[in-house]
This record gives sequence, structure tokens and C-alpha cells, in this order.
Amino acid sequence: MKIFDHIYVMTGGGPGTSSMVMAQYAYINSFIMFKLGYGSAISVGILVLSLSLILLSRKLWGGKNNEA
Repeated sequence: MKIFDHIYVMTGGGPGTSSMVMAQYAYINSFIMFKLGYGSAISVGILVLSLSLILLSRKLWGGKNNEA
């Protein structure tokens, strides 16, 4: 999720779209093809996916809170 800048600088998502990540797809739709609504929807989808993965991992592997 945090690898957008490395892939964009080194390959631009190519060859073709073989190394394109979701953030780059949102960027291309928003700022290259001027589909701002679609790019925003992709970004919200990335946010929802990230939050659900974080909450799931905290629930499964979080254990007890260690309060000092």
C-alpha cells in the first residue's frame, strides 16, 4: 500500500500494467484521465480495505492490551 512512489518512478506501472498497484490506478484515473470521481472511489476502496485488514489483524493477533 505504501509502494506507489517506488513503482511509479522505476517502471511507471509497466511493462503494460503488470506492476501497477491500486494507488497508481487511482492516480492515473484521477489526474491523467481526469476521472476524479472514479479515482476518488478507488481511493475510498483502498481506505476501507486497509482499515478492515488492520482491524482483522488486531482482532486475530492483537492479544490483550498491555497497559503500563
